[in-house]
Amino acid sequence: MTRFNASLFVFFCLSLQVFAEEPPRLESQKVTFVDHVRPLMQRLGCAAFRCHGGIEGKGEFRLSRNGLKTNSDYEEVLKYCQTNTANKSLSFLTMLEEHEEGERVALGPYETQLLQRWFEQGNLRGESLPPQRLIIEPAFVECKNGEASITLVALHEDGSRQSITNLVVIHLKNPSIAQIEPSGQVSALSPGSTGFSVSYRGVTAYGMIVVPVQEDSSTSRSLRKQNEIDHYVGRSLQALNVVPSTQAASKTLLRRVAFDLTGHPPTLQDYDACPAEWSQTEYADHVDQLINSDPFSRKWGRWIAELSGCDERNLSPAAFAMKVRNEPLAFAWYDWTRQRVAQDAPYHEIVRNQLAATSRGNRSTQQYSDFYEELCETLKEKFSSKLFADEASNDLFWKTTLGRRNEFIAQQFLGLDLECARCHDHPSERWTQNDYDAFAAVFNRVVYQEQPLTRHNKRQVLSYLAGGIAFALLMLLGISLKLRKSFPTISYLLFGMGVVVLGFVVFCGINYLHLINEKMTFTARGFGVYFVDSLCPWTDSQLKIVSLGGIAIVACLVIAILLFRSRKMVARAVGWGTVAVLAFIVAATIDAAYVHTLGAGQDRFSGVHALHHAVLRKAGVGGREQQPREIFLSHSADRSTEIIPAVPAGPAFQNGVEDDPRKELIEWLIHKDPNQFLARNFVNRVWAEIMGEGLVSPVDNLSPANPPSDPFLLDWLVADFINHNWSLKHLVRQIVLSSAYRRSTIDFEDPRGARSIRPLQAAERFHLIEAIAGIKLHFGKDCNPQAKSAYDAFVRLKPSTPVGKLMRQLLKSSLKNQKDIPLNAAINSLTDNRRLALITGNSQWIGASGKLDSNTKINRMSLLAMGRKLEPQNHEFLVEFVESHGDQQAAWNEILWVLLNTEEAQFNY
Repeated sequence: MTRFNASLFVFFCLSLQVFAEEPPRLESQKVTFVDHVRPLMQRLGCAAFRCHGGIEGKGEFRLSRNGLKTNSDYEEVLKYCQTNTANKSLSFLTMLEEHEEGERVALGPYETQLLQRWFEQGNLRGESLPPQRLIIEPAFVECKNGEASITLVALHEDGSRQSITNLVVIHLKNPSIAQIEPSGQVSALSPGSTGFSVSYRGVTAYGMIVVPVQEDSSTSRSLRKQNEIDHYVGRSLQALNVVPSTQAASKTLLRRVAFDLTGHPPTLQDYDACPAEWSQTEYADHVDQLINSDPFSRKWGRWIAELSGCDERNLSPAAFAMKVRNEPLAFAWYDWTRQRVAQDAPYHEIVRNQLAATSRGNRSTQQYSDFYEELCETLKEKFSSKLFADEASNDLFWKTTLGRRNEFIAQQFLGLDLECARCHDHPSERWTQNDYDAFAAVFNRVVYQEQPLTRHNKRQVLSYLAGGIAFALLMLLGISLKLRKSFPTISYLLFGMGVVVLGFVVFCGINYLHLINEKMTFTARGFGVYFVDSLCPWTDSQLKIVSLGGIAIVACLVIAILLFRSRKMVARAVGWGTVAVLAFIVAATIDAAYVHTLGAGQDRFSGVHALHHAVLRKAGVGGREQQPREIFLSHSADRSTEIIPAVPAGPAFQNGVEDDPRKELIEWLIHKDPNQFLARNFVNRVWAEIMGEGLVSPVDNLSPANPPSDPFLLDWLVADFINHNWSLKHLVRQIVLSSAYRRSTIDFEDPRGARSIRPLQAAERFHLIEAIAGIKLHFGKDCNPQAKSAYDAFVRLKPSTPVGKLMRQLLKSSLKNQKDIPLNAAINSLTDNRRLALITGNSQWIGASGKLDSNTKINRMSLLAMGRKLEPQNHEFLVEFVESHGDQQAAWNEILWVLLNTEEAQFNY
């Protein structure tokens, strides 16, 4: 009795539901642990992290998170279950008198009947595979009378259908809109729309609930359908009983699409040529012109580069190895993506050529050495990235200092948050530590160092090293035997020198191991540096070298002299060992001296590298003084016990043990991934960049617990994106041609029927200021390259001119949270009169020196700043203000400051 009571304490620890509906009939249904009991426990919360799904479990009972370890869960349950207690089952199922902590489960008729049937049938485990997919009927739920109902069905591989309505875990995007009972009953709470997800045995499906407003619409205006985007957005608005806002004014739309596609505002000529009302053909032609322009590729090339992790602060390893600054490398990366956006390269190819990048490609050793040298010189002297932009792959992606790169790749490219799974199974997602380790194994063979030698070359190199050691030993032996009696002093000195030579040759061999064993990456600076730094606690490099090297040399000579005067074999053996150790210290000190002093600020590599490459040249393996560091795939490690690479919640890559698992991952993401993580993440991020907020928000968390606001629209966008060869230009074109994009943000009856606004980014604000001034504000020496646009200068600025300081101020004041609606968001972005004078003083038509009258100047400034002209009363006030002001330059500075800090100048609306 006690044992079975404990079993029920185990099963139902948390629930807030009491079910009074008529339970489904289960007499003819086989109830199993896999298909019914374990999903039910998951839905009731028994396996929650705060309950039995915690790391230690509760009440001497532990379940796996999200039911991912079915075997262990089943064995754990069986420890407390007795197959011959069916008669006692009902009483214990309906009355749990004891519970350690937390709320006690209140079981409904369905739960009671299902568990009783499982006991009666013998606690069957079940062997069925997870279903192919879940079906929500209906998936688009309209709560017209405040309530609705859904039915959930699992479709299996053999074509059978299983009703799972009471067994699924449900997540609502916005729980304040509606709630869903386990029986499938939907109850409205407040007007609005929300996406929801249902999960069963690791398979997820998405749906959408719409609760209409109660008031009747004053007009039947609907969203004009330009493409399928309008079908899905219009359906939601119609179900909400919300009237969509009118189409934006032509000049507003001109300004909006210019910022979204190119990051630049329209020019005065664009405003003058803008029609009073766009026809669909005229608007489509204008969009195509923007998409095929150079500013489009600059903006979106930078956007993709930053999405991939391009940041000059993370490029120190490559800058160190190539002896160039970080900024040229960041710009080379940016130019690589810009060129592919201009060519409309498929996005999956851009990803492939970064995630699976190697440095050498199909080049020979000498060909890559020549290319590497030319690239370093080009980036160092001319700041030209054309040579790198023409490369097939972007190996700079792997030359950054990004910590936990597999987490970064999962989040930025797939929209998955794996951070928690690094230490333990994720508390709220399905990811486990095994998923994390398997995904990390996809990338853990990528190394950045000098390329290891082939087996044949290793033999050649080792033969030269062995010859050097043998020669040194023969010299020592010959000197000690020949000169010891005749010239003892010279013999002692030469013997000590011979020991030093021998130690140095051995030390060269130790340093050379990083070319033979690629895991010994410490020799990139020389083992001696690490040896000396770890042995001496002092921070001053010269003090380390003088103290350690001097002590070692003196001690080496003293011991050598004492050694030759001693006739005891033990003393002689100890002396020889001591001399060998001290000779090694001397060699290490010499190596450290080269790096710390001779190579300071120049060649920071180990001094023994010269000997390494002299051996290489002698062996006919290489001809450079320094072998370039490369990104390549390691094949030298023993992989018999290595974790098999796999994608999270996906298949293991069996061929990845020998081949490149990165390529298998990309092929799976492109062709076989049922969740389409790669395409879905990118499409959602592009939507957020243009529309102000993603269909899944936040954009870096594509999980069942964070369903999209409109899953049907997202599914269509992803399918259309893939069907058009993963084209960014096509995706952007579809979004901006839709009526949903062209809606007004001002003229609306219900805010839910209007298009959302987004704040202007720093580069867009900078180009807005350029447009108002009618000039190009070049950064000059503030950054390299001497930027033609703010998108060229997205690498870190080092302001020394008013232009650079202006851009830095704009970067600081740019908004990061797109949901903020600032009343004075950038009120401090242009408070310095010197910066205002930079614009008005250099403008072709602003200021006292301009030939235009005040009316025309104010009209132009307001049109460029806000996309419209001022109201008559405001316009007249500004004209009077200028004409009555004693200092015309100061007056125009004031007007410019006011216009740039209006809300319309802060947003793309």
